[in-house]
Amino acid sequence: MNIDFSLIRSAPKSRNDSFEALAVQLFRKTCRVPTNSTFISLRGDGGDGGVEAYFRSPDGAVFGVQAKYFFQLASAELTQIDSSLKAALSNHPTLTEYWIYIPFDLTGRVAAGKRGKSQAERFEEWKSKVESEASAKGKSLSIVLCTAAVICNQLLEIDPYGGMRRYWFDDTLNRPGNPGD
Repeated sequence: MNIDFSLIRSAPKSRNDSFEALAVQLFRKTCRVPTNSTFISLRGDGGDGGVEAYFRSPDGAVFGVQAKYFFQLASAELTQIDSSLKAALSNHPTLTEYWIYIPFDLTGRVAAGKRGKSQAERFEEWKSKVESEASAKGKSLSIVLCTAAVICNQLLEIDPYGGMRRYWFDDTLNRPGNPGD
């Protein structure tokens, strides 16, 4: 399955907001949390504090999700992700898992060539750094990256009949003036 994430529905606000909403839905259905965990989805108006939504487990551990609707991973984008993680850790000191949704797959080592490190290498370096920093402070932090391929797989697993895909990506359903709009 191939999805063009640049064509995600833009209603009611923007494609960015829609991608965030999709990420929250997928996170809620696929994140494995302890029984009796509480789920909270946040409205991003005025900033989301580093998470779009989170689970709080009975022992206080937090599992959070952040969606980033951009289509490359250069230093500016990694800085945005890092800033979001810092905000999330500040607002949720017991954050133990941080899921990051992006609407594209990372470039690999071969694609980097003479241009330096690939997107995958840069991301893995950042991930290792922040997980090690947390460990040095006596905290457990796991970063989970959900790229386009992961998102497509999650959609297929939780919605084998395609209703979610049609809602978020079917242009014939997303045009103003259709019945139900």
